[in-house]
Amino acid sequence: MRHWVFLFVSSICLGQDYSLNGFLDHVKQHHPFVKQAALVQEQSEAKLQKMRGALDPRLEGGSREKSLDGSNYYTAESYSLKVPTPFGVTMKAEVDNAAGAYLNPESNTGNDRLYAVGGELDLGKGLVFNDRGVALQQAKDFVKQTRAENQLQINAILLSATTAFTAWYQAYEINQIYTEYLANAAFRFQGVQQRYQTGDLAAIDTVEAKIALNNRKLLVESARLQLAKKQFELANFLWSEDASSPIVQQWRPTLNGSRFISAIVDVDQHPKIRSIQYKAAQLRAQKRLAINNMLPEMVLDYALISPNTSSFDPVNSAAKMKFDIPLFLRKERGDLKLSKLKLEEITLELNYQKTALQNKIQALETETDQAEKLLTIAQGNVLNLKAMYEGEDAKFNAGESSLFLVNTRESKWIEGRVKALVLAVKLFNAQAALYYTTTFPTLN
Repeated sequence: MRHWVFLFVSSICLGQDYSLNGFLDHVKQHHPFVKQAALVQEQSEAKLQKMRGALDPRLEGGSREKSLDGSNYYTAESYSLKVPTPFGVTMKAEVDNAAGAYLNPESNTGNDRLYAVGGELDLGKGLVFNDRGVALQQAKDFVKQTRAENQLQINAILLSATTAFTAWYQAYEINQIYTEYLANAAFRFQGVQQRYQTGDLAAIDTVEAKIALNNRKLLVESARLQLAKKQFELANFLWSEDASSPIVQQWRPTLNGSRFISAIVDVDQHPKIRSIQYKAAQLRAQKRLAINNMLPEMVLDYALISPNTSSFDPVNSAAKMKFDIPLFLRKERGDLKLSKLKLEEITLELNYQKTALQNKIQALETETDQAEKLLTIAQGNVLNLKAMYEGEDAKFNAGESSLFLVNTRESKWIEGRVKALVLAVKLFNAQAALYYTTTFPTLN
Protein backbone atom coordinates (compact mmCIF):
# COMPACT_ATOMS: atom_id res chain seq x y z
CA MET A 1 0.00 0.00 0.00
CA ARG A 2 1.40 3.38 -0.96
CA HIS A 3 0.75 6.35 1.30
CA TRP A 4 0.83 9.85 -0.14
CA VAL A 5 -0.57 13.21 0.72
CA PHE A 6 -4.33 13.32 0.27
CA LEU A 7 -5.62 14.85 -2.97
CA PHE A 8 -9.00 15.26 -4.56
CA VAL A 9 -8.11 16.73 -7.96
CA SER A 10 -11.72 16.86 -9.06
CA SER A 11 -13.03 18.68 -5.99
CA ILE A 12 -10.18 20.95 -4.89
CA CYS A 13 -9.51 24.04 -6.94
CA LEU A 14 -7.02 26.85 -6.54
CA GLY A 15 -7.73 28.89 -3.44
CA GLN A 16 -10.66 26.78 -2.27
CA ASP A 17 -11.53 26.90 1.42
CA TYR A 18 -10.59 23.85 3.46
CA SER A 19 -12.40 23.57 6.79
CA LEU A 20 -11.19 22.02 10.01
CA ASN A 21 -14.27 19.79 10.12
CA GLY A 22 -13.54 18.37 6.68
CA PHE A 23 -9.91 17.86 7.62
CA LEU A 24 -10.80 15.95 10.80
CA ASP A 25 -13.28 13.78 8.92
CA HIS A 26 -10.50 12.76 6.58
CA VAL A 27 -8.15 12.01 9.49
CA LYS A 28 -10.78 9.76 11.10
CA GLN A 29 -11.20 7.79 7.90
CA HIS A 30 -7.63 7.51 6.61
CA HIS A 31 -5.00 8.13 9.29
CA PRO A 32 -3.02 4.91 9.94
CA PHE A 33 -2.97 5.42 13.73
CA VAL A 34 -6.76 5.56 13.80
CA LYS A 35 -6.88 2.37 11.76
CA GLN A 36 -4.28 0.83 14.04
CA ALA A 37 -6.49 1.56 17.04
CA ALA A 38 -9.30 -0.36 15.36
CA LEU A 39 -6.92 -3.28 14.73
CA VAL A 40 -5.92 -3.37 18.40
CA GLN A 41 -9.61 -3.54 19.30
CA GLU A 42 -10.08 -6.45 16.91
CA GLN A 43 -7.07 -8.20 18.43
CA SER A 44 -8.55 -7.95 21.93
CA GLU A 45 -11.84 -9.37 20.66
CA ALA A 46 -9.92 -12.21 18.97
CA LYS A 47 -8.24 -12.91 22.30
CA LEU A 48 -11.64 -13.08 23.96
CA GLN A 49 -12.80 -15.52 21.30
CA LYS A 50 -9.71 -17.61 21.98
CA MET A 51 -10.50 -17.71 25.71
CA ARG A 52 -14.08 -18.74 24.96
CA GLY A 53 -12.58 -21.66 23.05
CA ALA A 54 -11.49 -23.16 26.37
CA LEU A 55 -15.20 -23.83 27.02
CA ASP A 56 -15.89 -25.40 23.64
CA PRO A 57 -17.23 -28.98 23.73
CA ARG A 58 -14.60 -31.49 22.62
CA LEU A 59 -15.20 -34.73 20.76
CA GLU A 60 -12.42 -37.27 21.19
CA GLY A 61 -12.01 -40.86 20.13
CA GLY A 62 -10.01 -43.55 18.46
CA SER A 63 -9.60 -47.27 17.99
CA ARG A 64 -6.85 -49.88 18.23
CA GLU A 65 -6.55 -53.58 17.53
CA LYS A 66 -3.97 -56.39 17.54
CA SER A 67 -3.94 -59.81 15.81
CA LEU A 68 -1.19 -62.45 15.85
CA ASP A 69 -1.14 -65.89 14.18
CA GLY A 70 -4.82 -65.60 13.40
CA SER A 71 -5.75 -64.92 16.98
CA ASN A 72 -7.56 -61.67 17.88
CA TYR A 73 -5.63 -60.30 20.82
CA TYR A 74 -7.93 -57.32 21.20
CA THR A 75 -10.10 -54.79 19.41
CA ALA A 76 -10.95 -51.57 21.22
CA GLU A 77 -12.60 -48.28 20.34
CA SER A 78 -13.55 -45.37 22.55
CA TYR A 79 -15.32 -42.06 21.92
CA SER A 80 -16.14 -39.28 24.32
CA LEU A 81 -17.81 -35.86 24.36
CA LYS A 82 -16.63 -33.41 27.03
CA VAL A 83 -18.36 -30.13 27.85
CA PRO A 84 -16.28 -27.87 30.14
CA THR A 85 -17.88 -25.07 32.19
CA PRO A 86 -16.50 -21.86 33.72
CA PHE A 87 -16.76 -23.57 37.11
CA GLY A 88 -15.06 -26.74 38.29
CA VAL A 89 -17.38 -29.07 36.44
CA THR A 90 -16.80 -30.89 33.16
CA MET A 91 -19.73 -32.89 31.77
CA LYS A 92 -18.91 -35.90 29.63
CA ALA A 93 -20.41 -38.85 27.80
CA GLU A 94 -18.47 -41.91 26.61
CA VAL A 95 -18.96 -44.92 24.38
CA ASP A 96 -16.54 -47.88 24.69
CA ASN A 97 -16.37 -51.15 22.82
CA ALA A 98 -13.58 -53.62 23.55
CA ALA A 99 -13.18 -57.38 23.19
CA GLY A 100 -10.47 -59.95 22.54
CA ALA A 101 -8.81 -63.06 23.89
CA TYR A 102 -5.98 -61.22 25.57
CA LEU A 103 -7.74 -58.03 26.59
CA ASN A 104 -7.54 -56.77 30.14
CA PRO A 105 -10.77 -58.03 31.74
CA GLU A 106 -11.36 -54.59 33.22
CA SER A 107 -11.66 -53.13 29.73
CA ASN A 108 -13.80 -55.88 28.25
CA THR A 109 -17.30 -54.72 27.33
CA GLY A 110 -18.49 -58.05 26.02
CA ASN A 111 -20.47 -58.19 22.81
CA ASP A 112 -22.21 -54.87 23.49
CA ARG A 113 -21.00 -51.33 23.73
CA LEU A 114 -20.68 -49.72 27.12
CA TYR A 115 -22.15 -46.26 27.61
CA ALA A 116 -21.26 -43.81 30.35
CA VAL A 117 -22.57 -40.38 31.36
CA GLY A 118 -21.18 -38.28 34.14
CA GLY A 119 -18.54 -35.70 34.73
CA GLU A 120 -15.53 -34.43 36.58
CA LEU A 121 -16.12 -32.29 39.66
CA ASP A 122 -13.33 -30.28 41.23
CA LEU A 123 -14.12 -30.23 44.93
CA GLY A 124 -11.02 -28.23 45.84
CA LYS A 125 -9.37 -25.17 44.37
CA GLY A 126 -11.09 -25.40 40.97
CA LEU A 127 -14.69 -25.51 42.16
CA VAL A 128 -15.48 -21.74 42.08
CA PHE A 129 -12.37 -20.19 40.49
CA ASN A 130 -10.24 -21.93 37.91
CA ASP A 131 -7.89 -20.99 35.11
CA ARG A 132 -10.61 -21.25 32.45
CA GLY A 133 -13.11 -18.99 34.17
CA VAL A 134 -10.55 -16.40 35.29
CA ALA A 135 -8.92 -16.24 31.83
CA LEU A 136 -12.34 -15.72 30.24
CA GLN A 137 -13.26 -12.91 32.64
CA GLN A 138 -9.88 -11.25 32.17
CA ALA A 139 -10.32 -11.39 28.39
CA LYS A 140 -13.72 -9.68 28.70
CA ASP A 141 -12.19 -6.94 30.87
CA PHE A 142 -9.30 -6.62 28.42
CA VAL A 143 -11.71 -5.92 25.56
CA LYS A 144 -13.30 -3.13 27.62
CA GLN A 145 -9.88 -1.82 28.60
CA THR A 146 -8.75 -1.75 24.96
CA ARG A 147 -11.91 0.08 23.94
CA ALA A 148 -11.23 2.78 26.55
CA GLU A 149 -7.57 3.08 25.54
CA ASN A 150 -8.60 3.35 21.87
CA GLN A 151 -10.81 6.31 22.72
CA LEU A 152 -7.84 8.00 24.39
CA GLN A 153 -5.53 7.26 21.46
CA ILE A 154 -7.97 8.47 18.82
CA ASN A 155 -8.68 11.68 20.74
CA ALA A 156 -4.94 12.29 21.08
CA ILE A 157 -4.56 11.92 17.30
CA LEU A 158 -7.48 14.26 16.61
CA LEU A 159 -6.10 16.85 19.03
CA SER A 160 -2.67 16.71 17.34
CA ALA A 161 -4.38 17.05 13.97
CA THR A 162 -6.40 20.03 15.24
CA THR A 163 -3.32 21.86 16.54
CA ALA A 164 -1.51 21.16 13.24
CA PHE A 165 -4.46 22.67 11.36
CA THR A 166 -4.65 25.76 13.59
CA ALA A 167 -0.89 26.24 13.25
CA TRP A 168 -1.34 26.16 9.48
CA TYR A 169 -4.30 28.55 9.78
CA GLN A 170 -2.26 30.96 11.93
CA ALA A 171 0.72 30.89 9.54
CA TYR A 172 -1.62 31.45 6.58
CA GLU A 173 -3.38 34.42 8.19
CA ILE A 174 -0.11 36.02 9.29
CA ASN A 175 1.19 35.69 5.74
CA GLN A 176 -1.99 37.36 4.50
CA ILE A 177 -1.56 40.24 6.98
CA TYR A 178 2.06 40.84 6.05
CA THR A 179 1.27 40.61 2.32
CA GLU A 180 -1.49 43.18 2.76
CA TYR A 181 0.84 45.64 4.50
CA LEU A 182 3.58 44.99 1.96
CA ALA A 183 1.19 46.31 -0.70
CA ASN A 184 0.52 49.34 1.51
CA ALA A 185 4.26 50.00 1.90
CA ALA A 186 4.83 49.68 -1.85
CA PHE A 187 1.98 52.10 -2.58
CA ARG A 188 3.30 54.57 0.01
CA PHE A 189 6.83 54.34 -1.42
CA GLN A 190 5.55 55.29 -4.87
CA GLY A 191 3.61 58.19 -3.39
CA VAL A 192 6.65 59.47 -1.49
CA GLN A 193 8.80 59.31 -4.60
CA GLN A 194 6.25 61.34 -6.54
CA ARG A 195 6.00 63.94 -3.78
CA TYR A 196 9.81 64.12 -3.61
CA GLN A 197 9.99 64.75 -7.36
CA THR A 198 7.52 67.61 -6.99
CA GLY A 199 9.51 69.01 -4.07
CA ASP A 200 6.78 68.32 -1.51
CA LEU A 201 9.00 65.94 0.55
CA ALA A 202 12.70 65.69 1.32
CA ALA A 203 14.98 62.98 -0.09
CA ILE A 204 15.31 61.44 3.37
CA ASP A 205 11.62 60.53 3.25
CA THR A 206 12.21 58.29 0.23
CA VAL A 207 14.92 56.50 2.22
CA GLU A 208 12.48 56.09 5.12
CA ALA A 209 9.82 54.69 2.78
CA LYS A 210 12.33 52.32 1.14
CA ILE A 211 13.43 50.97 4.54
CA ALA A 212 9.80 50.37 5.51
CA LEU A 213 9.17 48.57 2.21
CA ASN A 214 12.21 46.30 2.65
CA ASN A 215 11.22 45.50 6.23
CA ARG A 216 7.79 44.43 5.02
CA LYS A 217 9.40 42.24 2.36
CA LEU A 218 11.47 40.53 5.06
CA LEU A 219 8.31 39.90 7.11
CA VAL A 220 6.52 38.42 4.10
CA GLU A 221 9.40 36.09 3.20
CA SER A 222 9.66 34.91 6.80
CA ALA A 223 5.91 34.34 6.93
CA ARG A 224 6.02 32.36 3.68
CA LEU A 225 8.75 30.11 5.06
CA GLN A 226 6.77 29.52 8.23
CA LEU A 227 3.65 28.80 6.18
CA ALA A 228 5.52 26.22 4.09
CA LYS A 229 6.73 24.46 7.25
CA LYS A 230 3.20 24.29 8.66
CA GLN A 231 1.87 22.98 5.36
CA PHE A 232 4.32 20.08 5.46
CA GLU A 233 3.46 19.38 9.10
CA LEU A 234 -0.22 19.31 8.17
CA ALA A 235 0.52 16.89 5.32
CA ASN A 236 1.57 14.30 7.92
CA PHE A 237 -2.12 13.88 8.75
CA LEU A 238 -3.33 13.68 5.14
CA TRP A 239 -3.23 10.06 4.11
CA SER A 240 -4.85 8.12 1.31
CA GLU A 241 -4.50 4.65 -0.14
CA ASP A 242 -4.27 6.16 -3.62
CA ALA A 243 -1.15 7.79 -4.99
CA SER A 244 -1.45 11.55 -4.98
CA SER A 245 0.49 14.81 -4.88
CA PRO A 246 0.46 17.57 -2.28
CA ILE A 247 -1.53 20.66 -3.14
CA VAL A 248 -1.96 22.00 0.38
CA GLN A 249 -0.45 25.24 -0.91
CA GLN A 250 -3.62 25.81 -2.96
CA TRP A 251 -6.01 25.62 0.01
CA ARG A 252 -7.30 28.38 2.25
CA PRO A 253 -7.72 27.11 5.84
CA THR A 254 -10.86 28.22 7.63
CA LEU A 255 -12.17 27.72 11.14
CA ASN A 256 -15.68 28.88 10.25
CA GLY A 257 -18.30 26.62 11.79
CA SER A 258 -15.77 24.81 13.98
CA ARG A 259 -16.58 24.85 17.69
CA PHE A 260 -15.50 22.70 20.60
CA ILE A 261 -18.12 22.52 23.34
CA SER A 262 -16.92 20.27 26.14
CA ALA A 263 -19.22 17.96 28.03
CA ILE A 264 -19.29 17.83 31.82
CA VAL A 265 -17.46 14.60 32.52
CA ASP A 266 -17.55 12.36 35.60
CA VAL A 267 -13.91 11.56 36.25
CA ASP A 268 -14.80 7.99 37.23
CA GLN A 269 -16.32 7.49 33.76
CA HIS A 270 -13.32 8.93 31.91
CA PRO A 271 -11.73 6.38 29.53
CA LYS A 272 -8.34 6.78 31.21
CA ILE A 273 -9.82 5.94 34.61
CA ARG A 274 -11.98 3.16 33.22
CA SER A 275 -8.94 1.64 31.53
CA ILE A 276 -7.14 1.44 34.89
CA GLN A 277 -10.29 0.10 36.55
CA TYR A 278 -10.48 -2.72 34.02
CA LYS A 279 -6.81 -3.51 34.69
CA ALA A 280 -7.61 -3.61 38.40
CA ALA A 281 -10.54 -5.95 37.73
CA GLN A 282 -8.20 -8.35 35.95
CA LEU A 283 -5.77 -8.22 38.87
CA ARG A 284 -8.56 -8.84 41.39
CA ALA A 285 -9.61 -11.93 39.44
CA GLN A 286 -5.98 -13.07 39.48
CA LYS A 287 -5.83 -12.51 43.24
CA ARG A 288 -9.00 -14.56 43.83
CA LEU A 289 -7.50 -17.35 41.76
CA ALA A 290 -4.27 -17.16 43.78
CA ILE A 291 -6.24 -17.43 47.02
CA ASN A 292 -8.21 -20.34 45.61
CA ASN A 293 -5.01 -22.09 44.56
CA MET A 294 -4.11 -22.41 48.24
CA LEU A 295 -6.77 -25.12 48.46
CA PRO A 296 -5.90 -28.74 47.64
CA GLU A 297 -6.63 -30.17 44.23
CA MET A 298 -9.43 -32.70 44.70
CA VAL A 299 -11.13 -34.04 41.58
CA LEU A 300 -14.02 -36.51 41.60
CA ASP A 301 -14.66 -38.37 38.37
CA TYR A 302 -18.03 -40.12 38.43
CA ALA A 303 -20.10 -41.76 35.68
CA LEU A 304 -23.13 -43.96 35.36
CA ILE A 305 -22.53 -46.91 33.02
CA SER A 306 -24.91 -49.05 31.04
CA PRO A 307 -24.78 -51.49 28.12
CA ASN A 308 -27.56 -49.43 26.45
CA THR A 309 -28.75 -45.83 26.39
CA SER A 310 -32.29 -46.54 27.59
CA SER A 311 -31.52 -47.05 31.26
CA PHE A 312 -28.84 -45.94 33.72
CA ASP A 313 -28.82 -47.41 37.22
CA PRO A 314 -26.72 -45.87 40.03
CA VAL A 315 -25.79 -49.45 40.93
CA ASN A 316 -23.71 -49.50 37.75
CA SER A 317 -21.18 -46.74 38.07
CA ALA A 318 -17.52 -45.91 37.94
CA ALA A 319 -15.76 -43.41 40.16
CA LYS A 320 -12.28 -42.22 40.97
CA MET A 321 -10.79 -39.55 43.19
CA LYS A 322 -7.60 -37.56 42.71
CA PHE A 323 -5.96 -35.61 45.53
CA ASP A 324 -2.89 -33.35 45.29
CA ILE A 325 -1.48 -30.55 47.46
CA PRO A 326 2.05 -29.18 47.90
CA LEU A 327 3.15 -29.41 51.52
CA PHE A 328 4.73 -25.95 51.78
CA LEU A 329 2.63 -24.00 49.23
CA ARG A 330 5.58 -21.75 48.48
CA LYS A 331 4.64 -21.22 44.83
CA GLU A 332 1.01 -20.53 45.74
CA ARG A 333 1.95 -18.14 48.55
CA GLY A 334 4.37 -16.36 46.24
CA ASP A 335 1.69 -15.96 43.55
CA LEU A 336 -0.73 -14.57 46.12
CA LYS A 337 1.81 -12.05 47.42
CA LEU A 338 2.60 -10.87 43.88
CA SER A 339 -1.11 -10.49 43.13
CA LYS A 340 -1.62 -8.37 46.25
CA LEU A 341 1.35 -6.14 45.40
CA LYS A 342 0.20 -5.61 41.81
CA LEU A 343 -3.30 -4.78 43.00
CA GLU A 344 -1.91 -2.30 45.52
CA GLU A 345 0.21 -0.73 42.78
CA ILE A 346 -2.74 -0.32 40.42
CA THR A 347 -4.82 1.19 43.24
CA LEU A 348 -2.14 3.84 43.84
CA GLU A 349 -2.00 4.55 40.10
CA LEU A 350 -5.79 4.89 39.97
CA ASN A 351 -5.82 7.45 42.78
CA TYR A 352 -2.96 9.40 41.20
CA GLN A 353 -4.54 9.46 37.74
CA LYS A 354 -7.88 10.65 39.14
CA THR A 355 -6.18 13.59 40.85
CA ALA A 356 -3.98 14.34 37.84
CA LEU A 357 -6.97 14.25 35.50
CA GLN A 358 -9.03 16.58 37.69
CA ASN A 359 -6.12 19.02 37.87
CA LYS A 360 -5.59 18.84 34.10
CA ILE A 361 -9.24 19.63 33.41
CA GLN A 362 -9.20 22.54 35.86
CA ALA A 363 -5.97 23.86 34.31
CA LEU A 364 -7.47 23.71 30.82
CA GLU A 365 -10.62 25.47 32.00
CA THR A 366 -8.48 28.20 33.58
CA GLU A 367 -6.37 28.50 30.43
CA THR A 368 -9.50 28.82 28.30
CA ASP A 369 -10.97 31.55 30.50
CA GLN A 370 -7.67 33.45 30.61
CA ALA A 371 -7.15 33.21 26.84
CA GLU A 372 -10.65 34.55 26.27
CA LYS A 373 -9.97 37.58 28.48
CA LEU A 374 -6.63 38.27 26.80
CA LEU A 375 -8.21 38.01 23.35
CA THR A 376 -10.88 40.58 24.28
CA ILE A 377 -8.18 43.01 25.40
CA ALA A 378 -6.05 42.39 22.30
CA GLN A 379 -8.98 42.94 19.96
CA GLY A 380 -9.71 46.26 21.69
CA ASN A 381 -6.07 47.26 21.25
CA VAL A 382 -6.25 46.50 17.52
CA LEU A 383 -9.11 48.99 17.12
CA ASN A 384 -7.19 51.65 19.05
CA LEU A 385 -3.96 51.03 17.14
CA LYS A 386 -5.83 51.28 13.86
CA ALA A 387 -7.33 54.61 14.94
CA MET A 388 -3.88 55.88 15.93
CA TYR A 389 -2.44 54.90 12.56
CA GLU A 390 -5.27 56.44 10.56
CA GLY A 391 -4.94 59.67 12.54
CA GLU A 392 -1.19 59.81 12.01
CA ASP A 393 -1.60 59.07 8.30
CA ALA A 394 -4.12 61.90 7.96
CA LYS A 395 -1.70 64.29 9.70
CA PHE A 396 1.12 63.16 7.39
CA ASN A 397 -0.97 63.81 4.30
CA ALA A 398 -1.73 67.26 5.72
CA GLY A 399 2.00 67.88 6.21
CA GLU A 400 1.74 67.86 10.03
CA SER A 401 3.59 64.59 10.73
CA SER A 402 6.56 62.55 9.55
CA LEU A 403 6.75 59.35 7.56
CA PHE A 404 8.68 57.80 10.47
CA LEU A 405 5.70 58.23 12.80
CA VAL A 406 3.31 56.88 10.18
CA ASN A 407 5.44 53.74 9.73
CA THR A 408 5.76 53.35 13.50
CA ARG A 409 1.99 53.57 14.01
CA GLU A 410 1.40 51.09 11.20
CA SER A 411 3.99 48.65 12.58
CA LYS A 412 2.27 48.75 15.98
CA TRP A 413 -1.05 48.08 14.27
CA ILE A 414 0.46 45.09 12.46
CA GLU A 415 1.89 43.74 15.72
CA GLY A 416 -1.47 44.17 17.38
CA ARG A 417 -3.30 42.25 14.64
CA VAL A 418 -0.77 39.42 14.76
CA LYS A 419 -0.94 39.26 18.56
CA ALA A 420 -4.73 39.13 18.46
CA LEU A 421 -4.59 36.34 15.86
CA VAL A 422 -2.13 34.33 17.97
CA LEU A 423 -4.37 34.72 21.03
CA ALA A 424 -7.44 33.68 19.03
CA VAL A 425 -5.66 30.50 17.92
CA LYS A 426 -4.44 29.91 21.47
CA LEU A 427 -8.01 30.16 22.75
CA PHE A 428 -9.23 27.79 20.04
CA ASN A 429 -6.49 25.27 20.89
CA ALA A 430 -7.31 25.48 24.60
CA GLN A 431 -10.97 24.80 23.86
CA ALA A 432 -9.97 21.87 21.63
CA ALA A 433 -7.66 20.44 24.31
CA LEU A 434 -10.43 20.69 26.91
CA TYR A 435 -12.89 19.07 24.51
CA TYR A 436 -10.65 16.12 23.64
CA THR A 437 -9.81 15.63 27.31
CA THR A 438 -13.43 15.46 28.46
CA THR A 439 -15.45 14.40 25.40
CA PHE A 440 -15.14 11.21 23.41
CA PRO A 441 -17.33 11.23 20.30
CA THR A 442 -18.10 8.02 18.47
CA LEU A 443 -16.35 7.70 15.12
CA ASN A 444 -18.49 7.31 12.03
